[in-house]
Amino acid sequence: MKKKILYTFVALTVLLLLVYLFRYNQSQVFEGRVPKDATTVVNVNLRQIENDLLFDFLAHPITYLKSRRREKDSIKKNKFPFINGIEIPENVLFFSNESTFKNHWLSTVFNLKDKEKFTHYFLREKFVKSSLGAIEFYTKGNLVLAIYKDKLIHVIKSRDFGSTEDDISKMVTSVFNESEFLSQESELLKPISTSKSDLSFSSTNTSFLEVNFKEGLLEVTGNLVSDFFMTSTSSEIVGNPVGFFTAKINKGNVHFKNIVAKGKVKFDRFTHLSLDSIVRKWNGKLNLNLISIENITDTIVTYEFDDDFNKVKKIATQEKAIPSLDIRLGKESQSDLSAYFWRKNAIQVHNNDTVFAALPIYKFDVVDANDIFELTSGQNFSSQDSKTTKSRLNFYFDMEKYLQQPLDVPLNSKQLKVLELIKSSSIFWSENNEISLKIEMKNADRNFLGQLIKH
Repeated sequence: MKKKILYTFVALTVLLLLVYLFRYNQSQVFEGRVPKDATTVVNVNLRQIENDLLFDFLAHPITYLKSRRREKDSIKKNKFPFINGIEIPENVLFFSNESTFKNHWLSTVFNLKDKEKFTHYFLREKFVKSSLGAIEFYTKGNLVLAIYKDKLIHVIKSRDFGSTEDDISKMVTSVFNESEFLSQESELLKPISTSKSDLSFSSTNTSFLEVNFKEGLLEVTGNLVSDFFMTSTSSEIVGNPVGFFTAKINKGNVHFKNIVAKGKVKFDRFTHLSLDSIVRKWNGKLNLNLISIENITDTIVTYEFDDDFNKVKKIATQEKAIPSLDIRLGKESQSDLSAYFWRKNAIQVHNNDTVFAALPIYKFDVVDANDIFELTSGQNFSSQDSKTTKSRLNFYFDMEKYLQQPLDVPLNSKQLKVLELIKSSSIFWSENNEISLKIEMKNADRNFLGQLIKH
């Protein structure tokens, strides 16, 4: 009897192992999928991501079971019924270029098993249906689903390049009818075809990035070539700050110009200053240091009249979160930026303090040095220890410390729940284009993606 149980156990173990090896050792497919004129490609290794989540479930089954008990409806009803209407491949590729696809991202072609079941879900999710010729479109925000017969392409529209439905139709039609594809051994596809990472990115400008969901960590590493940021030397506060950001932006970059064009109306309305004028007088250098956040109690005095028309004094208190924040802008010349702010009354003198009045949310003192225009709120930053770094971008934020005393920024319950999982995040982009991005979770024992899905 014991031998029979043992043989059964061994047989089941071998069977499960074979099923696992068959499912997760299948090769990803790259041939005949990416048009020859693509210049950037992202590969999403669905089998590897599924494998990550499987091991997270096996290591922490109670967490998943508790989550399912909290969401009883998800047991009775599939929350994502569209999955039953589509064939899920081993990997999905997204590609783009500036000429044909106008920096929009298009996916490789999916096969639909049940078009009606697939589209019903997205109509329920408020996607707008339209048609152009033989192609059906389901659109919500920047996401477009293009369907031709039993074929599907996902389109993620670029915010920088507006395109009509006719433009999108021409793009997806060219992909549906494409006959010339990149080879797996091509310069663009070879790096990602040999990568074992969850996601990988390759570009003809020699950029290559790998993204991995690890235990308690999202990690992005590789080489990123871009002229958005320029190499610069800057100082950052050392010790235990809440966060810092240092960079020098290339004002001639097309994406930066688009950001300025889209944001200047709101900026001008809020500050009564011209964003175009500030950008012209700024050299692109930006340095922010957030040391701490403290609660202060404001006393508010008001007066009311009672029934006998006597003036009655009312005193109330209000808690307010105040950051110890240092903002430094590099100047094109020693006086232009400061002179512009004085001329627009953005700099004013109150009680012998020189303050920046264009940002009334907090009190910012002005420090006007030769090549730096500095705004400080809270403690004296000149007494803080700092170190000099040379990079394209250097960023750090201690989310755990920030949430102990957050600023008055409105967050809904879902956003707050996700942020409470995070310990810290950082980006370092070196002068030789090497980049490292990390998001650390408080729980270092569980897979990063698994924690986002089941927490």
